[in-house]
Amino acid sequence: MGQLACASSRAPRASATSVRFERGASQALTHAHYRDPDLTSSERREDALEWCKGRNWSWRAFLLAYLAYVSVRALSDDEYGTIFGGITLVVHEAGHAVFGAFGELLAVMGGSIMQLAIPLIVAMLFLRQREYYGIVVALAWLSTSSCNLAAYIGDARSQDLPLVSMGSGDPIHDWHYILGHFGLLGQDHALARLARFASFVSLLLAIVLGAWLCNAMRLSAGTTPPADEELLRG
Repeated sequence: MGQLACASSRAPRASATSVRFERGASQALTHAHYRDPDLTSSERREDALEWCKGRNWSWRAFLLAYLAYVSVRALSDDEYGTIFGGITLVVHEAGHAVFGAFGELLAVMGGSIMQLAIPLIVAMLFLRQREYYGIVVALAWLSTSSCNLAAYIGDARSQDLPLVSMGSGDPIHDWHYILGHFGLLGQDHALARLARFASFVSLLLAIVLGAWLCNAMRLSAGTTPPADEELLRG
């Protein structure tokens, strides 16, 4: 502050320009990194519209179409592999290790718990960071993860799916064990349909949110992009 005041006394006109530039950059960066978990739904909507201003919608629309395609394929074909397949498997196996300290039942359930929890946590982190389009990707991941889980649950009685284990020894079928423990083995297909419905709902939310954001970006195409978008372009 002292240096700025000194410069102002020697060259007022140049200092005013500098102050305006610094103030504008500061506001842009404040906008780019603004976080407030206590926003109301209407305030969140306005914040998302502000976030959209000047952003490139075309590549995001293409990404949305691709995510919708792979998610629909996953819903219609249990054997279809998606871009989220590898990370979902790693998260699932990590869940067994994380919950392993809480007994055998939770150790077995931990893989499925983590498989659903991590995409939700990622979506919440994107919301907190104001990366609204990232929420779309996280919801698409949740959709494919739920769809993968549906296939696993539906296989509980027949146990036809090939099993993967990160550790030594013969792998067990998680959902055969879980449903058998609770006496629900005969309900595997019904529970699989429930998981598939959750997958559909997550995909629908991703498509609706992604389309709304892309349209908002398209309508604000002529406005000045926020600082973080400029950094991405640079």
